[in-house]
Amino acid sequence: MSDQKTLVYGVLGVVGLIVILLVFGFLFGRESGGPPAADLQFWGFGDDSDVWRDIISGYAEKYSGSSVTYTRLNDQIYEDTIINRLAAGEGPDIFMLKNTAVVKHADKIVPLPQDYFQFFIKDFKRTFADIAADDLISGPQNAFLRSESEQIVGIPLYVDALVMFYHKDLFNSSGIATPPATWDDVIEASKRVTKLSLGGGIERSGATLGTYANVERAFDLLSSLFMQQGVSVVNRKTKAVEFGGGASGVMQFYTSFANPAKQNYSWSGRMPNSFEALARGEASMAFGTASDWQRVLAKNPHLRLGVALLPQRKGSAVPVTQGEYAVLAVSRLSRNPEAAWNFIRYATEAGQSEKYLAKTQRAPARRDLIAKGTSSEELDVFYRSALIAKSWPVPDEKRTKLIFQDAVESILSGASDPSHAAQNLSQQLQLLISK
Repeated sequence: MSDQKTLVYGVLGVVGLIVILLVFGFLFGRESGGPPAADLQFWGFGDDSDVWRDIISGYAEKYSGSSVTYTRLNDQIYEDTIINRLAAGEGPDIFMLKNTAVVKHADKIVPLPQDYFQFFIKDFKRTFADIAADDLISGPQNAFLRSESEQIVGIPLYVDALVMFYHKDLFNSSGIATPPATWDDVIEASKRVTKLSLGGGIERSGATLGTYANVERAFDLLSSLFMQQGVSVVNRKTKAVEFGGGASGVMQFYTSFANPAKQNYSWSGRMPNSFEALARGEASMAFGTASDWQRVLAKNPHLRLGVALLPQRKGSAVPVTQGEYAVLAVSRLSRNPEAAWNFIRYATEAGQSEKYLAKTQRAPARRDLIAKGTSSEELDVFYRSALIAKSWPVPDEKRTKLIFQDAVESILSGASDPSHAAQNLSQQLQLLISK
């Protein structure tokens, strides 16, 4: 009898110990240690390893036994490398994608386990700028991500919004006291600065607009102008192109700056790259992002370069600019998806994001950091632009940009008028989306 009691007590003791270990490990280990330790591979573009060194070492210190190895791939062939490696059954646990590539590669991503991390759609929307919620949450509101339920497919690192750059000295010498706030203001400022030769050539450009090949961010400019018409270019729910009746007006306005017969004429295909022209003092206005701002200054460190919000339509109540950013996502081939997502969650916390932004000089994607602000006059413009940035689901970035380029060049060559060019652009884009 005593042997039976001993056996029962022994079994109960073992069960009790198991329960205690499970409860202790779940409640305490989960919060402090997170998922099981794992050695993670992380592939990125644009960022040198120094950008990630402190974040990765901090993660390894917090989550004992874990490691993250960051590899920067060739920026020019990054997307192709990712596709080829994943197709071969190889690749990283974590990888970066441009937001414009998420639609194309959504099938390669493991969504965030919301219940596991207790981080839900409402939390994502409260934490990050609207552009990220529009791009990275699947469900009925975003048919491009092919998921009936609402899932979070990635986390943004920053928001790089399109703004206006201006040459302060050229503005001052032309009597322009404040940067243009509307496109009408851009026209007037451009007229003051633009200087034409006797033969009609451009000696100094007021605004670098109108062409495509030698205008940096031409695609983003056109996207911004379309969105400022009050439409999203492509409806996320129906996957239909919605340029609206103002599309031909946008094409006419944009190309007028490269048409010698128009009063807006200030740019041509014979001019150098728009950033080169700005840095040399051959142009007073160009358009770019935070990363472009650094590129322009690198060309001429002595340039007094001003930064202003992207001009808007006159009387517009809701400002809009095109935005882009890098997304951190977990590969479907990862053997440790929870651990991979744990690193992404850690890397995009406020404290870690501040470390990242300090080294990259970009604007935050996190609302709390945008609200915190910056002491830099130039970066402040990018911070404010992050809140008004929008994007639209690009099915294939390279092909989409070629379609836009063809539309612009068909007008400038006289092969098409703005109305037909806009119509053809819409049709070509719809065909690309339907593939």
